[in-house]
Amino acid sequence: MTTGASAVRGAFVQLSAGPFHYRHWPSTRTAQPPALLLHGGAASTEVWHRIAPALARTRPVYAMDLRGHGLSPKPPFGTYQLWRAADDVTEFINTLSLHQPVIVGHSWGAAVALVQAAAFRTRRPAPVATALVLAEPPPTFATPQVTASADAAAELAGRPLDELSALCSIIFPGRDRNDLRALCHGLHHTTPTVVRSYTTDAAEHTDLVPLLSAVRPPLLLMRSDPNVRSVIDTTSWHRIPEHLPETSMRMHVPGADHDVHRTHPDAFLDSIEEFLTSAPMTSIRERKFHKKETND
Repeated sequence: MTTGASAVRGAFVQLSAGPFHYRHWPSTRTAQPPALLLHGGAASTEVWHRIAPALARTRPVYAMDLRGHGLSPKPPFGTYQLWRAADDVTEFINTLSLHQPVIVGHSWGAAVALVQAAAFRTRRPAPVATALVLAEPPPTFATPQVTASADAAAELAGRPLDELSALCSIIFPGRDRNDLRALCHGLHHTTPTVVRSYTTDAAEHTDLVPLLSAVRPPLLLMRSDPNVRSVIDTTSWHRIPEHLPETSMRMHVPGADHDVHRTHPDAFLDSIEEFLTSAPMTSIRERKFHKKETND
């Protein structure tokens, strides 16, 4: 079956902080706005190996290695505030002339996308976006759970790929081989200093939830299953609707781990598709997604 997407291409673009690495999945379906994917902490563009080709069936797709990650520049400790990373994303969009993109962020990348859209402490005006998808954005980084997760990632960051491959196969038994490869790639291409800095610097925002009120594009906020692992605590989840814009949707994916795009890719993709095709969106909605998952 023809998908309309062609092979992924890797490239670099010169931004103020240095040459940033990105990947591009071209598509023959160019009428739709492009998608820009922002990975979480200690990850890289590799985590989108399932999601990006599927999205490229309907639109061009880009994924960038955020500062300190993948093959992008690694500035010194203390320069990983969410607003700095958000300004990188804005400069990336403007430099590549991505017209009104659909911005999809996970975890730390979702927090970066939120700060960008809300123009909170950013130095660059937020670009016009068609829609915003925030998967598992931490309400705050100043929690023991986030700190413990960062400490675990920092212990592995920067290690040789063969060592990481052996360790991750033990830590994550049964995880798909390509997912393990992507996980190891992200850890290998960052450093303990970067992991601790982006966590510490992001914690200066003690409460990110109110920023949702300043978001202008249609917004999808996705939560994984708190009984499995979610960074969005129940109190924050019930508080979020007070701040959501009218054109928004909350999505709860039962059974999904924090890395919902990796553990439940079908639900992740289908929820985005439902969201993007349901315009005009005029009221806050909530969904639980029960689609049966496959490993295909």
